[in-house]
Amino acid sequence: MDECFMVGEKSNDTRINRTKQLLKWFIEQKSRWNTAHEFAIMILGEMAVWHMDFTTDTVLLSHAIDELYTMGKFPAFDSTSMFKEILIHSDLDDDDDSTIRAIMIYTRSDVLPSLPDREILDTLHLSGRFFYDCIYIHQKASEVAGPIKPQMVYDRLTEMEDQDMPGYYYELTKMLKKFCSAMGELLAHPRVRPLQDELSSKMQPPPSMKRAEEKILQQQQQLHQEQALQMHLHHHHHQQQQQQQQQQQHNNNNNNNSSRTPLPRLTNEQRFL
Repeated sequence: MDECFMVGEKSNDTRINRTKQLLKWFIEQKSRWNTAHEFAIMILGEMAVWHMDFTTDTVLLSHAIDELYTMGKFPAFDSTSMFKEILIHSDLDDDDDSTIRAIMIYTRSDVLPSLPDREILDTLHLSGRFFYDCIYIHQKASEVAGPIKPQMVYDRLTEMEDQDMPGYYYELTKMLKKFCSAMGELLAHPRVRPLQDELSSKMQPPPSMKRAEEKILQQQQQLHQEQALQMHLHHHHHQQQQQQQQQQQHNNNNNNNSSRTPLPRLTNEQRFL
């Protein structure tokens, strides 16, 4: 997470700083829509650590996020510990219609997570209330020296997905814009959002804008037609001028030929005088 994101061709802030900013922005937006939203924070080392329990207090959450920092490299990650912590701290037996959602931000290019315990994972998925999304930030494959490549890590992360309620998965390297777009798309409630493959992040314009665009398009087409007509008339006029000039030149040549006085023909007798 010490690496930097890129904005265009320029190096931007470090990944850890940008991640903290986006996490706080995400919490702020969700809390504005519903003040009853609760958030918790986990830290991933070799094992998952429950960093802060569920709360609606955005100030405490902001302080907890500010405390996050890079902790060096880890040779492994036990994914079972992450789902176990979620299961321990989430009350799946509540009768309310609340959802439990985990957004995992994983940044290890060459560390393959372990396969999670199937029983724990099934308990979460079969509750019908658990949703799992993942953002994978990694180096390019050419920058990873070891035998474990980012594609292998990404494939392992997707094995944690529930096929009946598929989550949103993102993979990115250094492009900050893509990270921001992913966090924006994750604002949608998992029960009402479309499948990720069907997602269109471009909102349809309002009818008034569509009518304005159609009017502009018609005006442009009319302008192109008028320009084409003017070019055609100009070309036709130019051809007429050329034809007139050629006809005038032909007439002038005829006039010059007819105005010449022919030489008298000499008889045989005159030639020998």
